[in-house]
Amino acid sequence: MHVGFVWDSSLFDYRNMMGNPYGGSLVEALQPHGYTFELLNYVDEPSTGVAGFSARWAWLNRNRVQAVHLHWLAGFVSADTTLGAWRRLFGLAMALILARVLGYRIIWTLHNMLPHERPHRGVDVVGRFLMAALANAIICHCRYAAKEFSRRFFRRRGLHVIPHGNFRSAYPSSITREDARAGLSIPSNAFVYLSFGNIRGYKGHDDMVDAFCGLSGEHLRLVIAGSRHTSYTGPMGPGNEIDKRIVWIEDKIPIDDLQRYFNAADVAVFPYRDALTSGALITSLGFGRPVIATRVGCIPEVLEMSDAGHMVPPADIDALRRAMAEAQEWDIAARSRSAHAIADQLEWEPIAELTMRAYGSP
Repeated sequence: MHVGFVWDSSLFDYRNMMGNPYGGSLVEALQPHGYTFELLNYVDEPSTGVAGFSARWAWLNRNRVQAVHLHWLAGFVSADTTLGAWRRLFGLAMALILARVLGYRIIWTLHNMLPHERPHRGVDVVGRFLMAALANAIICHCRYAAKEFSRRFFRRRGLHVIPHGNFRSAYPSSITREDARAGLSIPSNAFVYLSFGNIRGYKGHDDMVDAFCGLSGEHLRLVIAGSRHTSYTGPMGPGNEIDKRIVWIEDKIPIDDLQRYFNAADVAVFPYRDALTSGALITSLGFGRPVIATRVGCIPEVLEMSDAGHMVPPADIDALRRAMAEAQEWDIAARSRSAHAIADQLEWEPIAELTMRAYGSP
């Protein structure tokens, strides 16, 4: 089976770029099973030669490609105006309908219930109903996601619960704790909390900073590594202007440098106010970092029956502060082993085998 895989071309080659390893990792795991792939984007890219998924593409490739795997829909409907977004959604609908008529198999992975930033909410909702109606198979990363999508968008059949794979093979981890901390000018005896990923409103960074500032102890450090998303309008600025114990690295982090932040940390913190899946949390577990996270989306199913994580209600700063304080008493080595144990269950080979059921025979 030859598959058109819709993924931002600037992020796909994760080994040479600072991209999300999810797409490349899944493709690499499926290729040995007889599937071949070509990269598609949301629109044609003449500079790279990558085609966009469209009705024209579906017609021209009807005898060569058997399936199309879509992920985030936001790139298909991105526009400056609501009218422009509706026009782009209409184009996606025409592409999907024609693809189904021509016999393509349509697979869609539900990474979030709705986009985190919603300038055109109606378009986003209708886009979900469109996929619910036209996709042959919908991949959900947990039981909650499948149940909630079914409830909200009236889709019962063809829902495949397949977990989010780990990123251990994508991210090197050779630097020692001591060298990692020295590179960040963090004392070797500090207790270090890590917040990793883009600064976005739904991720609850403001809650985390408020919780951390309420903790006493000069030995404490909060490392915030990631750039501010263009949508972020919160009050956070450079961390050390709020609290001298906060280490702020506002930048995109190259793949080889991730190990510096995770290996310097004792605990990673994910205080999401709303989320479905979290690649950053999966990354943390792969590095063996125990986590403090909010009880949202798929996170409870990732951490269930394990002491690798402690969960708190979303937007509850007091509960978050208590959890961060209690973490200082954890047996970090034991919880690190538990984190690795969860990551062991998220290898890509069994995920590929489950995905093959959604794809169909090669």
